[in-house]
Amino acid sequence: MQILKLRLEEIKVPAHRQRVEVEGGLLGELMESIVEHGLLHPIVVRASGWPDREYTLVAGGRRLAAISNLGGLGQTYKSGTEVWSSEFIPCVSLGDLDALSAEEAELEENVRRVNLTWKEQARATARLSDLRQQRAAASGAELPTLSDLAKEVRGRAGDDATELTRRELILSPYLEAPHIKGAKNLDEAWKAHLREEEDKRRAELARTVGDTYGKHSHTLIKADCLSWIRESPANQFDVILTDPPYGIGADRFGDAGGRLQSQTHDYTDTKQGWEDLIGTLGAHWLRVSKPQAHLYLCCDIDGFHFAREWLRRVGWEVHRTPLINYKVDGSRVPWPTRGPQRKWEMILYAVKGGKNVTRIYSDVLETRGDENFGHGAQKPVALYTNLLRRSVSAGDAVLDCFGGTGTIIPACHELMCRATYIEQDEVCYGIALKRLEELK
Repeated sequence: MQILKLRLEEIKVPAHRQRVEVEGGLLGELMESIVEHGLLHPIVVRASGWPDREYTLVAGGRRLAAISNLGGLGQTYKSGTEVWSSEFIPCVSLGDLDALSAEEAELEENVRRVNLTWKEQARATARLSDLRQQRAAASGAELPTLSDLAKEVRGRAGDDATELTRRELILSPYLEAPHIKGAKNLDEAWKAHLREEEDKRRAELARTVGDTYGKHSHTLIKADCLSWIRESPANQFDVILTDPPYGIGADRFGDAGGRLQSQTHDYTDTKQGWEDLIGTLGAHWLRVSKPQAHLYLCCDIDGFHFAREWLRRVGWEVHRTPLINYKVDGSRVPWPTRGPQRKWEMILYAVKGGKNVTRIYSDVLETRGDENFGHGAQKPVALYTNLLRRSVSAGDAVLDCFGGTGTIIPACHELMCRATYIEQDEVCYGIALKRLEELK
């Protein structure tokens, strides 16, 4: 391959080359490297015209700028074994390169043009990666790493640059796909891609689960939840969603004017009882949940503060503020003659292992009550379905250790999850069994 010795002023730099990012710090590092180690690679030019030759820059704008700056400082430099004056630079003509080298030369540094759209940048990065892999395969060299490519594309190989380069490579085959085509930037496209991949995964899982899914997928156990959970194996559940006693004296509420078919508040519902209950269950919930899991705990305002601090202490990452369930048809009036009417309740939300939600939902939910089966604190199916939809994929395992009349069962069934229902009250357990039998 013939090396041309050209004066810097002989080389024509196309207008678009002015858009190449030549950062001061990086250019200074390149100049220092050339002084210390020499110029390792000649720049690439395209020759045209005869007999008066014109040379147009194809690749090597940063090297050309560095040599020009060295000339201003009166520096010489080495290229190969020869010492060069900074008035000159070694060049290779595009016509003297093989097809692969020519394509590499055409692409080199264009990936750093400042006005590239994110799609153009992704295409250029993918093309450069392919060329580098071809070159390595042809020469028997090691394949370039992601860090190598990031350094070539972005001039640096830190975590952020490597991650951006990785995303460009992953997205490059899908740039015209419907879910990415309209994205305004790489970040927006990446989020759309993750949603699409998750939807595909869920759809495939639903098809697989659907082949064997049915009433038998749910487990109903009549037991005291404290005794049951102490003997229960670890790492079972993707989500824990439960509605324990609130510690607000519910045992004194009565039967709601005869509307409740059975009195279910036959326990001592004290504040101390609530704290003992959560104090015991918090660590067990963490143990029986999978490495990545969510917890939804229905609670009263006073109980929320205790539970938040205690669950944090045992290892849960608890959201600072509760979710709020606005009960549109809620009718309870704690002070019957003085008001107001109670229309909301709180739900503590906690995370184990950094588990992500399926998408971002509001922290205020709006529900209406279902047909009441005789339980004074029965939760609507729509509430549980809303909460689970934030956290589950088809086939996931869900625990409700205060199952009541079985709200968790139809909610899980709708989302093709596997419910484990625990309840010690015989009447409630019977109602839950009937709800299970009525599932389609």
